Amino acid sequence: MTHRPYFFFTVDVEEWFTSAKILSIANTSSVQASSDLEECMQWLIRFLGEEKIYGTFFFIQDIADRHPGLVNALIKEGHEVALHGVTHDDLRTLTPQKIDEMLKTARAFFQKKFNLSLKGYRAPYFSITEKVLPLLRKHDFAYDSSVVPSLRIPGWYGEFGAPQTPYHIGNGLTIRDNQSSFLEFPMSVHPRWRIPGLGGYYFRNLGYHYARHIASQCLKNLNYAIFYLHPWELSISIPRVRGVPFYMHRRTGVWTRKALRALIQSIRHTFNPLSPTLFDYYQSNIS
Repeated sequence: MTHRPYFFFTVDVEEWFTSAKILSIANTSSVQASSDLEECMQWLIRFLGEEKIYGTFFFIQDIADRHPGLVNALIKEGHEVALHGVTHDDLRTLTPQKIDEMLKTARAFFQKKFNLSLKGYRAPYFSITEKVLPLLRKHDFAYDSSVVPSLRIPGWYGEFGAPQTPYHIGNGLTIRDNQSSFLEFPMSVHPRWRIPGLGGYYFRNLGYHYARHIASQCLKNLNYAIFYLHPWELSISIPRVRGVPFYMHRRTGVWTRKALRALIQSIRHTFNPLSPTLFDYYQSNIS
């Protein structure tokens, strides 16, 4: 009997100007006025409903605080709300004490405002480090989804030795520990070449066919693929900011919406995958 593969749809809920690089060269008040996060998220909720996909949405706390209606709408539709951080700081620049404090603050915030016990985490910039793992366990997170099992990309990420499918993570990012109930959902890379490409910057700059190829290879050979997106990549109104490289916002808006729909429909037609939330998978396979 052939098992259906798993295709996970994940979203890092942040503004297009969240990046420290953009904030360093653009006026904060003017760029914040350009936000169309609500419209992008509503489009995404409708799209996932049409495609019968349950997504996992990693929120920056400030976004959840300013847009509580979006959090409630996602929960109502059966999607998962998880944590992307109190702020969008690179964890490699923070002390363990600061990270510990931020995780504690975020859990308390979501519990109080939404009666929600957070289970999942994704580090900003995929900047997960070994020092963060025990802190996530301490604050009762069930899983992380920050490890990129790719070739090392200088200044960014890449854990070449990490597994390419969900694994019980030990004290190191690439270490399996079957005694641990804490799970890692690694980002999808090409199974052979170990090059990223299934979502975000890569989707828009390397194109639909590249993303389709990686998705196909992952689903065919690993029975697992995880896609990620930012709401602002669906935006049709991001202003041009002098000093911001063109590739950071290339093909946002109409192209991404059309390409995303084509990609998801192609995957569904070819592989008929299961698409639960990450925590639903965790509960079914770990708990």
